[in-house]
Amino acid sequence: MRFRMFPSFVFLVLHLLLACYPNVSFSKPLFQPYDASRLRLTTQLQGSYVQNFDTYNRANVALETKSPAFNPDEADEILNVECKDGDVIVMKIRDPVALKEVQQWPANVILMISHDWHCFGKEETLFYMTYDTNVDFEKEEASFQVNPCDISNHTDTFSLSLTYHKTTKHVPDTPTPDVKETKKMGIFARIINFFKRLFRKSEQKVKMVIENNKEVSVYKENVVDLNFLYDSEKNASSKRNFALSTAQPGISQSLICVDCYTHGKAAITLQIEGKMLPRVNISKAFISVNGDLEFNFDIRLDRGLPVIVKSSDVRIMSLSLTPFHIPGLFSIGPELSLTAAAGATTTVIGSIYTGGNIAYRNFHIEASLTGSHPQLKTTGFEPIITPKEVSADFAVASSMFGTLKPQLSMSVNLLNGALVTKAGLEFASTLGATVLVGGQSMCANNRQLHVETSFGHGLRWFVQGKSSTFVSFQRRIVGKKCV
Repeated sequence: MRFRMFPSFVFLVLHLLLACYPNVSFSKPLFQPYDASRLRLTTQLQGSYVQNFDTYNRANVALETKSPAFNPDEADEILNVECKDGDVIVMKIRDPVALKEVQQWPANVILMISHDWHCFGKEETLFYMTYDTNVDFEKEEASFQVNPCDISNHTDTFSLSLTYHKTTKHVPDTPTPDVKETKKMGIFARIINFFKRLFRKSEQKVKMVIENNKEVSVYKENVVDLNFLYDSEKNASSKRNFALSTAQPGISQSLICVDCYTHGKAAITLQIEGKMLPRVNISKAFISVNGDLEFNFDIRLDRGLPVIVKSSDVRIMSLSLTPFHIPGLFSIGPELSLTAAAGATTTVIGSIYTGGNIAYRNFHIEASLTGSHPQLKTTGFEPIITPKEVSADFAVASSMFGTLKPQLSMSVNLLNGALVTKAGLEFASTLGATVLVGGQSMCANNRQLHVETSFGHGLRWFVQGKSSTFVSFQRRIVGKKCV
């Protein structure tokens, strides 16, 4: 009877698991592990290339190599990998049959040593070429004399899938429930908690560090921040009331960014495929960006004499993300930057204030890095606009505008110069305000001021100086009011 109920119980557990984690994919992975039983060598080298510094970046790598290769992470027989004396790699191997097989290896074998082994004090994946092997059956280990290996010189075809991550630190502030409390939980609650812990450990935790005598867990998340001038505690700008543009000397009139910031996240993935022989040929190179982005843009035109003010783009700040590279294969240097521009026309002393919030929810762009014109696929670029109240005390017509331009760019170098390019995505959102008085105001009382708020935006993708504007909206009136 118990045996008959077991399949139903397993089905129920799987049903609960899928209910808790609807986004988990059980489909076939992109990179299939090769058969590494008994430490067989391969020319289809696969694994994860990781850099684990201030950020945590991972590339799934599939290489067709000219020389036999081995990734110890793919073999159950490997218990430990130790790197010592500057040029020696020692593998602890529990299977005597596997040790005999290592004895038969050729002199030159490519080793892919992952970041997990902290080889020679480095927290990144490394490639080495063996030139001498020694097997010790009593110690159950094989040691290799190695030299660093430029993997591009030993690769015929390649496929890379890179995902950028950010890391966060977390100090547990609540104790783990004791055994008695756990036993009080129902069987299904315990099963769900088990899978939650399992998924949390396997997908997020990177490493444990000690800070101020406390254990600090470092977690990874496959997004990068798109925050500029953003104070998360106040949900406001971290730099208020800075000048976007100032008029000519002796004239006090200027455009002020009262509360300007961007806030959002994006997942960035780079896919590259190609051949090394008979000559370098990149068959596929594209980048995809998925995320959310919100602008807050409150601007003010201060009092001053009659003047026309207009500024060119001014870079407010830039942030370089940690570069990611596999020596000889590729290097990528991403950068986030924020520029702004502003302008105003007026014929009398006064002031005007306007602002708004613009959001792009769940946007997606996929763009090629090769070819004379970038191929683009986009969704989710219809803005959600929330205008704010406009205030003005002008006596004669006046107008002003301000533009924020956050930009995500990447400098890419593939295969030691086979493809060198800079590609990126630029948002440009503009808020403006116009004030009319008298017969032009269209208000019931000619003494009233007619204030009008407008919005316009554009999105541009560029590759090596060649740009493609894939979204461009004409100026849209989002608010009118007589004051």
